[in-house]
Amino acid sequence: MLSRHRIQSRLDTDFNFSVLPPLLQFRARELAGDLPLDQIGYITQKILLVRASPLYEYIEPLSTEDQCSFFRCSRSLLYAAKNQELSPEIKLGRPTKLTNENENDLALWLEDRVSNKDYPTKREFKEKCHFFLDQQKNDQSFSRNYYDQLLKRIAPNFEVRLAQPVEFDRALLTQDSIKTYFNLIRQFDIEHISPELIINLDETGFGGSTSKRMRSVKVIVSKKHKGDLRVQDVERTSHISSLIGITAAGTMLQPCSIIARESEHPDGSQCPYFNRMKIYSTANAFITRNVFESYFKDVVFPYVSEIRSNLGLEKKTAIILYDGLKGHISKSLFSQAAELDIHIIVLPSHSSHILQPLDQGFFRSLKAIYACVPKFPNVSKISTILQKIFTAIEECDNHQLILQSWAHAGIHPIIEDGIVTHVKVDETAILNSEVITEPQMEQISERARGRRPDRGQWGLMNAEQIERVRNGQCPYCGTEIPDQEPTND
Repeated sequence: MLSRHRIQSRLDTDFNFSVLPPLLQFRARELAGDLPLDQIGYITQKILLVRASPLYEYIEPLSTEDQCSFFRCSRSLLYAAKNQELSPEIKLGRPTKLTNENENDLALWLEDRVSNKDYPTKREFKEKCHFFLDQQKNDQSFSRNYYDQLLKRIAPNFEVRLAQPVEFDRALLTQDSIKTYFNLIRQFDIEHISPELIINLDETGFGGSTSKRMRSVKVIVSKKHKGDLRVQDVERTSHISSLIGITAAGTMLQPCSIIARESEHPDGSQCPYFNRMKIYSTANAFITRNVFESYFKDVVFPYVSEIRSNLGLEKKTAIILYDGLKGHISKSLFSQAAELDIHIIVLPSHSSHILQPLDQGFFRSLKAIYACVPKFPNVSKISTILQKIFTAIEECDNHQLILQSWAHAGIHPIIEDGIVTHVKVDETAILNSEVITEPQMEQISERARGRRPDRGQWGLMNAEQIERVRNGQCPYCGTEIPDQEPTND
């Protein structure tokens, strides 16, 4: 049996009792509650059912407009029902596919899942309905709109919304992993490192689709053709990758973009971004190890040296936070960074949506602005995308946006007299986030658990090379570097 609360909610969905005088509403609700409304799927049937019941003496005196409001129907439906012949036994339409007990169990299941913030998907809801139908050995099927109507009837307070999916690996990110990461950060005494030397690097894509799920297209071929057909992904040719760096001081490093061209654009002279954004090229416009190392040598290392020189911070430690490092940086680059006292730290696997500053608002704003930048006339598609990218980057080169992105990642810039003087590490808000609460592993199948193992190492990646430099050894081979003897001129 349905609870009294659900019965009342269902009545409010079917009828508008507010059109009745306040003194009559309670009695009208009682009479309506005795009607088999759960067996009716059509408004005209509800009107006929009410006309054949004691409830109608409360409805009949109402005006046509108020009657339409009460039944929540149009004038045409009201007139159609009135023109039908009344009979002692009203045909209630097709019987419900699920029993009252089934619907009650569904409602309880929904309430339990939602209350525990274990939000059921619409697919799970459909599967639950089919489960009850199979139990009855019922050979009927559900219509496309049945699930929505059922949800409104048994759970009028619930609704279907779009949710941001989180990949399986990210759902397994635990609080222990987060704590271990922040403990590592604190080992560097990060709160006493100059904010200009705390850097976050990451890449993102623009233009063409990079999805592996390619849509099929219709093509014209010879009737004699046999076998499978392959067609080039046209959008992939316009894909562009960008590498962006931001600092905890609220500034941005010179960005770079990677294109799938070996030569300069034919209309490159019309693109003002060429002198302000590094441009590299690869076979497929994706970042490779060579491109990544070139960006370090062309942008990152000179930036660190310049900041140290300008601020008088020679030999002060610099930290670079990066996600997905393993395939991009070689030991050679580790060693070069060690010589410059630059610590390269890779984020824990599948944690960038929580721990990476660039993913905490900056990239979201960047993509939103990029989508609104108008197309540039009289230039190639690639050049148009590049110009849109740089326009969006310039808009996002916003001091406040960058600082907020760091704060949302647990590294809070502290501002004194309008200047970021240092940072404070506080992961409390992150650890309290429901996104990283311990997953209910018992609900995850063994097959799902083992389908995606941890893909890589994380933490301080060039620790070995840094230790060698501090011990006066070559970071590449570990050979002791002798002190230079004075030369006689």
